[in-house]
Amino acid sequence: MIVQGVTVGVNETNCYLVAENKGCQAAVIDPGDDAEIILERCSLLDLSIRKILITHCHWDHIGAVREIKEATLAEICCHRRDLPLYNALIEQLAFVGMDGKPPPPVDRFVADDDVVELGGLRFAVLHTPGHSPGSVSYLIDGILFSGDVIFEGGSVGRTDLPGGSASELKSSITRRIFTLPSETIIYPGHGPRTTVGRERDFAFSA
Repeated sequence: MIVQGVTVGVNETNCYLVAENKGCQAAVIDPGDDAEIILERCSLLDLSIRKILITHCHWDHIGAVREIKEATLAEICCHRRDLPLYNALIEQLAFVGMDGKPPPPVDRFVADDDVVELGGLRFAVLHTPGHSPGSVSYLIDGILFSGDVIFEGGSVGRTDLPGGSASELKSSITRRIFTLPSETIIYPGHGPRTTVGRERDFAFSA
């Protein structure tokens, strides 16, 4: 399986391309900006984007969704509880002094324990709210794409933004992430990758 990270935008968001191999259909996770860079990386790997998987709908994770959708006609997937944030992309951008276009309609709302299939790939959906109401993580073959729920070095997502909840975030991490096998690799929304075991050790030693 190919997991190709692309760092995009002013917030250095981790966007990920996931495919079975070169020349295959691919999912793009959190295309936050720099659509041309994402599409160029796909071209180099001969990948065809068929799914746009959104972990949560903050502007730095969905800023390039429209351009990717228009270029590929890929299916847009996110959790329904983040739809207000998704639809407020223009307002989110304005708040940070940026502008853009509204995103296209969501094609599929995912829920906890859903599976998104793409060829031979099966992405299990874990609803992990706290950073945002509809935050989800995608689990596939011992790899967790966690969005902004948890980061390397014992850091977790902020909860002071609209819809954030510290208690929900703690529950999501404890019940949905720390119960995964220790060797599970975490690919977060920002910063370097880590493992469930490493972050569990940080949390329990704090």
